[in-house]
Amino acid sequence: MIRAQKYLPDIAPALKATGMKAIAAALTYVDAAGTLTRTSAGTVLQLIQFGYSVIRNDRMQLWGQGLALNAISAAISPDRNLLRAVQPGEGTALNV
Repeated sequence: MIRAQKYLPDIAPALKATGMKAIAAALTYVDAAGTLTRTSAGTVLQLIQFGYSVIRNDRMQLWGQGLALNAISAAISPDRNLLRAVQPGEGTALNV
């Protein structure tokens, strides 16, 4: 949401406020080891409908970790895109 404000200037303040609220809420679930707990493994992985209501808390779920890190990085540097077009001869789309 934070990066989207660049492309949706009419609702930029609401996008920023909502994004920052989501980040603050997520950070309340970071444990002493720095792991974001209570995250989903990704909804596309569920084999039965009941699976959508179960969020594992016994191990790190990388899908949720990645989403949180993306949101936090957007708050730190909202104008930086994480991906860019790959130029001929380059091996990666990551903008590092």
